[in-house]
Amino acid sequence: MEVVGNKWRGLVGQYGFFFYTAGLLSLPFIAYPIRTHWRYLYRIISLPPLVYIFLLVPLVVESPRWLLVRGRNKEALEVLRKLARWNRKKLPDNIELIIPSQATTTT
Repeated sequence: MEVVGNKWRGLVGQYGFFFYTAGLLSLPFIAYPIRTHWRYLYRIISLPPLVYIFLLVPLVVESPRWLLVRGRNKEALEVLRKLARWNRKKLPDNIELIIPSQATTTT
């Protein structure tokens, strides 16, 4: 969720719940016509996850914060550049990556 801006974070977070609920509600309509052939039902309900794996998973990137915490600074910078490109933004040339656990806060 960190790669989603504040404006869209709530909506994007709800997508998973929406599609999970839609899948559960559609299952009786899929299962009833083929109720005597459980193997067909199994094959049909296995298709959406397969589509998800092959189409959407390659677009998912690691969280830049997670990469920084693990000490993978170069990879975190590459992810930030990729996200900036997707959003048609330009990263500052003098960007510094601060490890979140070492960041100082003032109270």
